[in-house]
Amino acid sequence: MRKFLGISFDYEKKMHTQWIFNAIVTAIAVPYAMYIGAWSMLGWAFVWAYLVMCIGANAGFHRWASHHSWKPSEWVKWLMMAMFCHGSPGSPLVTVLFHRYHHKHSDTENDPHSPHVIGWFRGATGRFAKSGGYTSSGRDLFKEPSIVFFHRHYWKYQAVIYLGALLIGGPLFFGLFVCFCGFWNATIAGHILDGVLSHYKFLGYRWFETKDQSNNNPIFAWLSGGEAWHNNHHAKPGKYYFGHKWWEFDPAGFLIWAILKRV
Repeated sequence: MRKFLGISFDYEKKMHTQWIFNAIVTAIAVPYAMYIGAWSMLGWAFVWAYLVMCIGANAGFHRWASHHSWKPSEWVKWLMMAMFCHGSPGSPLVTVLFHRYHHKHSDTENDPHSPHVIGWFRGATGRFAKSGGYTSSGRDLFKEPSIVFFHRHYWKYQAVIYLGALLIGGPLFFGLFVCFCGFWNATIAGHILDGVLSHYKFLGYRWFETKDQSNNNPIFAWLSGGEAWHNNHHAKPGKYYFGHKWWEFDPAGFLIWAILKRV
């Protein structure tokens, strides 16, 4: 098991076990909710998953922790990391390291999750390629208490969420508000829409001639909370708002703007 500055981040097997579990429970819970007519619960589960994605993954993991494109207050950092870990199978520290390496080597043989390198299926299921050098771009992360805490205690935090939701809310609540949330954030939005489909030029359009295959796709962007304005982001990774034209609305970018105005 590898370690960096005393913190282990070799968690791939556990991550994929959690991903498979979330996928199986989601495949049961969503059709069952439709069968019994629990449309209200299903709708609120999607709203919750979308909020977790925008706050935890998009504003937190991606635009703050990975790119430092904005400066949240300390309590906002803790909130974002807590929500990120609720909706994404994987430590925030390790995920940031992978993402920074992806930007450094986008769509080249050193990119850990380019569909052009590892294939679309491995990219869609989060089975990233192994490569060295991740830690060289992540020393700043160990100065962030929220990131270090949720890395060290990620699996304990997962146990509290899973058991708490199951015991308090029951099996259907657990399936929709925990497993579906994780499946939507990590697999649908994170791996499939952003990691795979947003890296084929023919599936969208491009404002910028970047060295990678990133595209912009309005449908993918809305479903992913603004993340799939991907060509815009790869051209200007330091901007927290991914829309380039006025009509390219970015929900997560708008959320960040609202937080900066209020907090």
